Amino acid sequence: MKILINTPKLDKLGGVSNHYTGLKKYWRNNVVYNQIGRRFYFPGFFLLPFDIIFFIIKLLMFRPELVVLNPSLNQKAYFRDSIYLKVSKLLQFKVVVFFHGWDKQFEKKITKKSFIKSYGVSDSIIILAKEFKNKIRHWGYNNPIFLTTTKVDDKLLKGFTYSPINNKLKVIFFARITYTKGVYIAMDVFNEFQKLHPKATLDIIGDGPELKKAINYASSKEIKNIVFHGQINGENLKQILSQSNINLFPTNHGEGMPTTILESMAFGHVIITKLVGGLKDFFKNNQMGWAINSDNKDLFLLRLMELAQNTALIDKIGKLNYKYAKDNFYASKVASKLESIFEEISANK
Repeated sequence: MKILINTPKLDKLGGVSNHYTGLKKYWRNNVVYNQIGRRFYFPGFFLLPFDIIFFIIKLLMFRPELVVLNPSLNQKAYFRDSIYLKVSKLLQFKVVVFFHGWDKQFEKKITKKSFIKSYGVSDSIIILAKEFKNKIRHWGYNNPIFLTTTKVDDKLLKGFTYSPINNKLKVIFFARITYTKGVYIAMDVFNEFQKLHPKATLDIIGDGPELKKAINYASSKEIKNIVFHGQINGENLKQILSQSNINLFPTNHGEGMPTTILESMAFGHVIITKLVGGLKDFFKNNQMGWAINSDNKDLFLLRLMELAQNTALIDKIGKLNYKYAKDNFYASKVASKLESIFEEISANK
């Protein structure tokens, strides 16, 4: 089966790029990536006409049995990918639309009429959370909708077996460094926690537009035991994750299924986050950690204090998360499930 998948530039920071980079080596079918959007230092809107022409050429030369589009539900991607959908259907190709991120504010602007006009002709839709499925049904979409997840790269976990980090409080913030991802809340919470537990550490992993500001903020607040690693991958990332045990992620971003949470679970971390996107469909509060639906920093601090006073709880949660991630989120399994969905869509008349 031949499948053409539109992706952002694969070395670009972000969940969609990370997702398809990690899945690439596990496809069984003939899968070709078509990179679109911002690259070569040119903005995406400037490249869009050229991307569409190249997309049409690929469609006509490759003749895929299925086209996979990968927008997030935000203004730019929503309207951009509606063009790719219309072009594909005009040329009589089957298309599945895979929505990743989900902007709640943009969601409010969508009407039943506008959604069906933009995406009603897609043969199927894939989403990362049941609440997204319910919203799409509310907008009047009647074709099949499939639920899937993001992934953890098997290679990242190669050789790793969970074991507790005894009597250490090793916290990470692991995400793109933006205001909405919660990096400042995380630093403020850790700053108060560190005053009570001076041996605790915070590793901030990720790059992004707020990185320099975040570094300056930590310096101005004189936060101790904090290290900014920037964007790291491979063995460097594995080393940090394998030596950590708590993921503090107070995000307000329009998350679909935050991959970094799944990666943290695979390394046996306790998760302290907000109940966003697809996390709502599997996250067991008080068993996998805590989902706090508030920006109240004291509530996040309270959970860190609870773990500091009960390190056996860190081990208990760590074992559960490690096993759950291994059973559900490895890239080889996610790729296999996605291909089953693709094959089912392609087989439908």
